[in-house]
Amino acid sequence: MTPRGWSLVELVVGLALTGLVAVAAHRALAAGHRAHRWQSARAERSAVARDAMAILPGELRGLDATDSAGSDIVALSSTSITYKAVRALRVLCRAPVVADARSGTLVVAEDLRWGTRGIDPQRDSLLIFAEADPTTPEDDYWVRAQPAALGSRLPCPGGKPGLSLGVRHAGPSEGLRDVRPGAPVYAQELMQLEAYADRQGDWWLGARQHAPGRGWGRIQPVLGPLAPEGLRLAYYDPGGAPTGVPREVARIDIRLVVGSGGQAPRGARHRARTLDTLVLSVALRGNRRGSSRATWGLSEPGAP
Repeated sequence: MTPRGWSLVELVVGLALTGLVAVAAHRALAAGHRAHRWQSARAERSAVARDAMAILPGELRGLDATDSAGSDIVALSSTSITYKAVRALRVLCRAPVVADARSGTLVVAEDLRWGTRGIDPQRDSLLIFAEADPTTPEDDYWVRAQPAALGSRLPCPGGKPGLSLGVRHAGPSEGLRDVRPGAPVYAQELMQLEAYADRQGDWWLGARQHAPGRGWGRIQPVLGPLAPEGLRLAYYDPGGAPTGVPREVARIDIRLVVGSGGQAPRGARHRARTLDTLVLSVALRGNRRGSSRATWGLSEPGAP
């Protein structure tokens, strides 16, 4: 008996079933692809948040805006801050040689105690600890100075290598006379952090350096991408009241809204929440009443 062929109805039904299976498979693959993209975007936002929590407190916590010798904060706004960032720490190994009331020579240990580079007289200023009476902390203060060119190598006590460094300062008349061996000498660089949009319209937290005679350098991305206008800075005095005066700042609150794309996969609990918010509260150096903290979570739908 010869087997019969497929009828037209059977062919149509078979093609219809095949089409349904293909559509279902395509939808499953598309859903998996969307879920992968969303999870990848979420992982990227989490990575940006971790970087922010590592970078920003370390960059700003060392500032002291309320010191009588002057503020480390030069200018501030809700989307930018200009400040003197600590870049290196050396230790004085000999008593300063005082030339007059406003200048002298330091000898610092050649080995860095902290930092990634040495003192650069072309772009750094100095912060030098002065201790008038070693028996009490009440008269301690900081001397702000401008370094001249690095001098010759001189030995520190014990034979360790040292560097001579000429400085000029605008501190109190006693100035370098209250600076003792073992005093920390910080090198500070003028920096600016601000939010900006690149040529593609993506927002970033960027940084740039200032070089005397050359002005501000080109801004470089540090963190991002952010939501449009996804950076907000708020400043508070030692009593916790908002302030816009650089010399009164004791705490800085930073709000970052991270990420800009990717809709959550179907069925996700927070399907419309595609932006994550990081809030950092950074207590500055010298603010004994403050503390640093961070919170991290999903933004509300439509949040900027």
